[in-house]
Amino acid sequence: MGQLAHLRLRDFRNYPTLDLDFSNGGIHLFTGENGQGKTNLLEAIHYLSLLRSFRTRQTNQLRRFGAAELHASCELVTNSEACPSEVISVTYGAKRQLTVGDKSVSKASEFVNRFVCIALVPEDIELVKGGASLRRRFADIALSQLSPVYMQRLQSYVTALACRNAMLRDPQTYDRSALSAYDGLLIQHGVWITEQRVRFAALLGDVVTALCRQLVAEKEFAMSLRYRSQLQREAESTGQEASVVFRDLLGKSLARDQQEGVTRVGPHRDDFVISLNDKLMSEYASQGQCRIAALTLRLASLELTKKWGDGVGRPTVLLVDDVLGELDNLRRQEFLKVLTGADQTFVACTEEPDVPELADRISSVYRVSSGTVCPASSAAS
Repeated sequence: MGQLAHLRLRDFRNYPTLDLDFSNGGIHLFTGENGQGKTNLLEAIHYLSLLRSFRTRQTNQLRRFGAAELHASCELVTNSEACPSEVISVTYGAKRQLTVGDKSVSKASEFVNRFVCIALVPEDIELVKGGASLRRRFADIALSQLSPVYMQRLQSYVTALACRNAMLRDPQTYDRSALSAYDGLLIQHGVWITEQRVRFAALLGDVVTALCRQLVAEKEFAMSLRYRSQLQREAESTGQEASVVFRDLLGKSLARDQQEGVTRVGPHRDDFVISLNDKLMSEYASQGQCRIAALTLRLASLELTKKWGDGVGRPTVLLVDDVLGELDNLRRQEFLKVLTGADQTFVACTEEPDVPELADRISSVYRVSSGTVCPASSAAS
């Protein structure tokens, strides 16, 4: 079992300096009042895994007010004999500096996913209630953790899409032949991305069904997931190869694309449709049902990554930020039991949960107050 063994922060959010050791796996609790810095600790761990915050897309907001740069690093203990442990670090000031072991790396793809990290946060309810872009982002991150190749192909697609859109907005400079080169790249990567997302939706849907039986006692809670893609739909209805269909769709949409300056067809416009009892959850489900659905999606992605991911030996880390309060007692206890599925789980909560079944899984309890972290108690290992 891999684990995150040490976390170091310098000028990250409200932490001028912080060093924490985690001697083993299990569940680590950060307790304290709201606004003291519990979520910032989870955010730092998430950032070290994915170079993304689950709260903001502005990296400058992670830097402590008035500081010239931020620093975050961690030591990872893995199951790999070739590399049993390594330290990864990020320094972000005038520019970003990434280090893996004693080697500087320049590309994010060389740094991310050294450990699998899944975050469960209150804002996750928007995965169900919000726009399609949030669900695509959720799937793209999960698929990137399943396979580094997906991240590389997605980056290639996004780059080609940006170039094509820039050409569409400048038709006097770029003619149809120039666009065709980027059409080819969109087709090459877009068809592959669509195929991976379709497979992901099917696999994730199976895990979601199993988790619903465990987390939700009501038999009528039948949650389902499917991928909605114009490209896939047209290919299935015509019997043509997806690449041929995609090229045809790009051609038919060209006039409108040129008028609007954006590419209107492709996997960047697709959606993952979440239903409850065959009805769209975003329109018909209650707030509580949407919350359960969002938690189920996150836990299912963790289970799928553990089962199908190609990064053998990577630690799996689950971050849980104050999502227990909206669950009734029965669901809260069932949910907490599921947390044992990760190598390590870091939970931010106002007080230690009273679940006797978890007592032997709690490795450490910290009290967080005004950017300081102190051991509150320790559990039996």
